Amino acid sequence: MPDTYDPAQPRDDHGRWAKTASEHGYVVKDIDDKMEKVIAGRKQVGESKECVALVKHLVPEVGRAADWHEGPPILGYGNPPLERGTPIATFENYRYPNRASGNHAAIFLEYGLHEGRTGMWVFDQANKLEPKRRHIPFRSQAERYSVIKCK
Repeated sequence: MPDTYDPAQPRDDHGRWAKTASEHGYVVKDIDDKMEKVIAGRKQVGESKECVALVKHLVPEVGRAADWHEGPPILGYGNPPLERGTPIATFENYRYPNRASGNHAAIFLEYGLHEGRTGMWVFDQANKLEPKRRHIPFRSQAERYSVIKCK
C-alpha cells in the first residue's frame, strides 16, 4: 500500500487515514483496544485456540497458515523497523510449518527490555495458555521470527 493519501482507504474513529497494511505485511488496526478486549475475556480466541487462531482472529486477511510465506526476518533490536500490530511467525524454508509444537505465531508490539534483556514484546496465545503480552528475548528466540506475508 502506498504511503500517500487515498480517499478510498479506511478511516479511524477520528477521520484519520488508517493503514491496514505496512510495507512488510498486514497490521492489526487498533491493536491496543483489541488486545485489551481479548485479555479481558480471559480465554483463548479463534477456532483452534492455538497461536495461529489468535493471529487470524485479529487479522483475518492473513488467511490460512498454509498460505503464509516468510517476509523480512527479525534480525535484532529495531531491525527491521516494524509497526505495532504486525503479525509475525517462525518459518522453515520460507513456509510456516504449522506443526503441533516447535513453531509459533504472534502479533508484534514493540522492541524493548525486560529484566535487563533486549527483545521484542508480542501478543500471543498457545494451547491451554490465555492470550497475553509477552517478552521474547534476543539471543534465545526472537531471531527465529519473521513477518507473515500472504499470497
